[in-house]
Amino acid sequence: MTGRGASENAVFRYRLDFYYQQAIIYLLTFIAYVAVRGMSTTLKLVAIIRDPFVYIIGFFAVSSLVVLVLNIIRARRLVVTDDALLFQHRFRERAIPVSEMEWISLGREFRVQTGGRNQRVFLKVKERPGVVRIRTGRYEHSTELLRMITALTTPVRQATSAEVRQARRLV
Repeated sequence: MTGRGASENAVFRYRLDFYYQQAIIYLLTFIAYVAVRGMSTTLKLVAIIRDPFVYIIGFFAVSSLVVLVLNIIRARRLVVTDDALLFQHRFRERAIPVSEMEWISLGREFRVQTGGRNQRVFLKVKERPGVVRIRTGRYEHSTELLRMITALTTPVRQATSAEVRQARRLV
């Protein structure tokens, strides 16, 4: 995140710590399994290569590394400007001006445990179906992000619970 001055924007990067942890756990599991299987004096390298669990664990380890690399390349970030929210990544940028926001809803998402009391923000954009969901816990400096979104969207009306339920059904 950068400091926010009169004309400066606040940039919040997408957290990748979960992807790093996932890749490390799968790689350590793969290495430990191969090491334990390899220590057996009766088994040779051919038996380890033919073990289906090596392929299964190896598949998960490689796929978690691919997902991590793709997220590093994508470089997602959320930029809060004076009059809009910008969703950026390396290949695309999408802006939602405050003037196009119909309503906002701050609250918790009970199925997703990313931390924080208000860990999700629903934005209904005028003339678009569905809602935009922002999980603040998945960005760096989530409390500061939530504070800035709340300050930015003060002219936008708060949604009723019935509106949020209806909009979630459309997604």
